[in-house]
Amino acid sequence: MALYSLRFAHAGNLRLNQPLRGAGSLTDAARCIAEDAPARAWERLVAACIEHDVDFLLLTPRTLPGTTLIDDRRALLAGFRRLADSSIPVFWALEDGEPPDVFAYEEWPGNVTMLSDRQPTAALSCDGRVLAELTLGGAGHETAGDRPDVLALPGDQPLRILVPDHPDAFDQMSEPENGGNSSGQVSTAACHDYIACWGASHRQSRSVGITLVADPGPPQGRSVDETGGGGIDIVDWHAGRIADIVRVPTASVRWERCPLVVTPETSRAELIERLQFMLIEREPAIGESLWLLRWRITGSGPCIELLSDPALCREIEQAVESAFGDSPRLTRVHRWEVCPREAAATDSASTMLQAWLTENAETAWPAVKQEVEAELNRARIAPFADGLSQLPAGAVREAAELLRAGWLANSVRDAG
Repeated sequence: MALYSLRFAHAGNLRLNQPLRGAGSLTDAARCIAEDAPARAWERLVAACIEHDVDFLLLTPRTLPGTTLIDDRRALLAGFRRLADSSIPVFWALEDGEPPDVFAYEEWPGNVTMLSDRQPTAALSCDGRVLAELTLGGAGHETAGDRPDVLALPGDQPLRILVPDHPDAFDQMSEPENGGNSSGQVSTAACHDYIACWGASHRQSRSVGITLVADPGPPQGRSVDETGGGGIDIVDWHAGRIADIVRVPTASVRWERCPLVVTPETSRAELIERLQFMLIEREPAIGESLWLLRWRITGSGPCIELLSDPALCREIEQAVESAFGDSPRLTRVHRWEVCPREAAATDSASTMLQAWLTENAETAWPAVKQEVEAELNRARIAPFADGLSQLPAGAVREAAELLRAGWLANSVRDAG
């Protein structure tokens, strides 16, 4: 029997009924973009499913958390109907209490199957054959030993997906240490091909054996705590192999944290050049039309005094934007947090490193490398051990390998 494959879209934390928060004062045009962003993310999500010809859409929890309005449900219904017109089933996993009245809403089309504590399992079938099995919550009665050998029975084993019933499941899924297999989470992973995590502020994934554990992050970030571009994952699964993921952007608004350290020697021209460079390093994703930037400038000298004046800040913004010319496709809104050296005395190298470790380090690193090194040198940390002592060595080493930052990896080894 030939091996078969499935392609599905995984989206979570949609929060269609929750607006962006913390954007501050915006122009009328930017405000319209921000207000429409949740609905636009859903529309792009649906379009991506159709464009990539997925076999089904998996919506993990927090699609409509809390109180819902008629317009929210109408928008969701319109998307479901578009998917139905393209013969794409939807498996909609609900968080406990999210929301109770969705069950009474009789207009959901027939392609929508809800997973909840009332109905924790579902299956995708074709011509009497089960192609995928989905479970919300625990692994049920099955153990790793009960699972058929995919390699021995090619094509007989359906795709098995587990949707955890809590948002912190990703961190609990890891490889067993020292070859052991005592972890309940690892045993759970062994019973499934794909574990559809949810609730994270950023995309993340890892493999446990041939099981892929993934959280696509939000399709649209709601605050500065959810930086970077939002999107969904298109997952290609082949029996007996680890699934492959392709990222598809869906956000129209992008939040970015931009840390920068200045010294008394930093000139106005150098400041502007470094600000421009940090923006150039962050490439806009397809569909993004508004960037909400949170600059955090620490240090001392004339640049700190300059940025403390709102009028002069606006001049700096204009100078920074001049490098990009007239770009009607993308609007950038700048917000400034200025921390003089005295006020930032508690800021350590470890604090700065933690900031970029928690974001997309691969793209953020070129923009902050000089600032991190300068901070370490000013603190007279050699060989950087003091500044890194508050960070998990494993996390720093992993980031160092990703970034090919030899000095950072060496500092971890030197720290013991």
